[in-house]
Amino acid sequence: MRRIKIVLIVSLAAAALFCVVRLWPDEGLPRTQTLADGSVFKVESVSFGTNLSYTNASPKAWQLAIGKRLPYALASRLGWRFYPGFSFSPKKPDSLTGLAIFTVRDGPGVPPADGMQVLVLDEKGNSFECDRARCCSVTDLIGGVHYHVWESWVVSAYQRRGNRLLIRCLRKQSDGRADMLINEFFIHNPQSGPYPTWTPEPWPVTKNAGDMSVTLTDFTTGLSKNQPTREAVENEEMVTRLTLDIQAEGQTWKVNNVEISDATGNRWNSIPLQTKTQDRPSGATQTMLLLGNLWPGESAWKLRIELIPSPDVRPDEPLAFADLNLAPKGSNSPLAISLRKRRFVEFLVKPRVL
Repeated sequence: MRRIKIVLIVSLAAAALFCVVRLWPDEGLPRTQTLADGSVFKVESVSFGTNLSYTNASPKAWQLAIGKRLPYALASRLGWRFYPGFSFSPKKPDSLTGLAIFTVRDGPGVPPADGMQVLVLDEKGNSFECDRARCCSVTDLIGGVHYHVWESWVVSAYQRRGNRLLIRCLRKQSDGRADMLINEFFIHNPQSGPYPTWTPEPWPVTKNAGDMSVTLTDFTTGLSKNQPTREAVENEEMVTRLTLDIQAEGQTWKVNNVEISDATGNRWNSIPLQTKTQDRPSGATQTMLLLGNLWPGESAWKLRIELIPSPDVRPDEPLAFADLNLAPKGSNSPLAISLRKRRFVEFLVKPRVL
């Protein structure tokens, strides 16, 4: 009996330890950093799910009374702020699971124009850049002006197979230098799997859509946004290069959107920065840069490519955003006609990683 009690106690202790290690948040939020200009940058919260939000409670009357007599930086650190509470919910595609980091920056004067950036990294160092949304409040305090800037950083695609994710906060530098590290910390991966493994198609690979054929000839990730001919260095914005040979008789087509997905549930519409087009006898070759980096841990990625007719494709033409309802239903405008004629091809491939 005594042995059974000992085994039971050890089992319960092990289970408790597992829960603490696995479930207890290790981010230790909020995390605060004072910057060189005297402003205070704070990571307030991390939110995960299909509905991302953060609620900032109003200070109590006694906190306001004391806070008004304290230096602003100290009052900010204590949370005794000088404005009512509010809720902040960044926009993202419906039904998609995402990860949001909520930050605030306080300082004297007016909000600075210098760039801040937040990245999410996996345990192997692959980084995923977050989309940024700002909610700004400027407060006049005792004859001086202070700003209070709320921002959300949303990443809808990240490596979900690992146990931990690294949140890294950066400040942009001038002269094309890599961003400066401000703060970083680990959080538990809220969706660590398990997941299936996809089998990639060999490429170059050709897919048909009606009388059109599309061949994927280049799919390279991990490139520098500033110089897309080389590998990106740490804390540098990354892009993915995609090249397609599009063959169609009597009609010129262009890529309008690229949707990327993987076996773990990540799915997002990439942001085409620009495209370069080289005309062919019966079609064209289009090379485009997609904002973001695809991590090498996935065996394959699904590319769903939307194409629309384009009678006047020119080199370096900016790509249009897809699925925007810019033309009324039933309209006979050129855009509406193009969207009604759009075609799709899909590839299941693994990118080349520099």
